[in-house]
This record gives sequence, structure tokens and C-alpha cells, in this order.
Amino acid sequence: MSRPDDDKDTHGAQSARESAAEAHRWGRSSRARPLHALGLTEVAAAIRRGEVSSETYTAACLERIRALEPSVKAWAWLDEKGAIAAARTADQVRRTPRPLGDRSDELPAGERGWLPGVPIGVKDIIDVAGMPTGMGSPIFADHWPAQSADLVRRLFHSGAFALGKTVTTEFAFMAPSVTRNPWNPDHTPGGSSS
Repeated sequence: MSRPDDDKDTHGAQSARESAAEAHRWGRSSRARPLHALGLTEVAAAIRRGEVSSETYTAACLERIRALEPSVKAWAWLDEKGAIAAARTADQVRRTPRPLGDRSDELPAGERGWLPGVPIGVKDIIDVAGMPTGMGSPIFADHWPAQSADLVRRLFHSGAFALGKTVTTEFAFMAPSVTRNPWNPDHTPGGSSS
């Protein structure tokens, strides 16, 4: 599910302690839900306000994926190392001081990045540069696109980054996939994800 050349993450102990402390603080805030259960607008706003880092949120999502993936089988390709690196970069950008007079907070959300450091899954029929796009078919098993689809570029421009590719039926059409419905594993999720 990850690149064959991935080596061990060199996440420092201090950063791990900071992330654990941040997750602990978040858990004690007025929000009692776990980080992975936050909605898109909630997490984007929390990251933008500095209440939670992209790295902590991404780590919570990856932990949840690792827990459920053996039964749900929703991911065609997952880049954990790349996702953590992208989250760290997003956090660094957010913490970088802006020059006096910078009024980017007054820009419309899409112009300042309305998904700052938010990880996303991209369906495996949509191209993402640097990730395989197999379209659920053995015909495209080794297809690595040179550029991302326009909708992916727009998401990235708004500050999001891809965790990986989610499973699709072959060409998003008929042949069923291995993905199971997370609410009832005896069923498929239905549609082109089934």
C-alpha cells in the first residue's frame, strides 16, 4: 500500500511528544469527539486557528485507517510517509510569520487556502502526480500519471494534500471491488466504490 522504497520515518522524539500533548489538549477541549471524527470544515478551521496541527490530525487519520483497513479495504494505495511530510510542511507554512500589512486573512477562503493542511483521499480513477492511478483495473496496474487532474490541483492549491488513492470498481463501472461497507461489512459501500 505504500511505495516500495519507503524507509523508516525519522520523526523526532520531541515532535512526537508535542503531537501527543496537542492531541491530549484537543481531547480535553470542548470537543469530545476524536480528531478523526471531525468534519471537513471543522478540521480546516481548527488547523487554520492553530488549535490542532495538520501533523496531529493526519496521524489520527492514519491511525484510524490502520485500525479499519483490514476489514474495510478502502485504500488502493496509501502513502503514510508522504502524508506526514506534507502535513509537516503545511504546519511550517502556517507557522511562518507574515509581513506586517499582510491582509491574507481578509481574502476569500479559496484564495488563502480554505483546506490548510487537510488530508484527503482521492478515488483511484482520478490522476494524482506521484501516485498510481489503477482505475480498479489490471490494465492500468502500473500507471503513474505525470500530472494531477485539475480538481486535484485545485484541492492542493487550497492547501489540501493526498493521503493516497481509494478503491474503485473497475473504471468506476460494474466489476465489484473488495471494499466493504464500514457500517455493515456483509455489504459493499455501493456504487463505484463497491
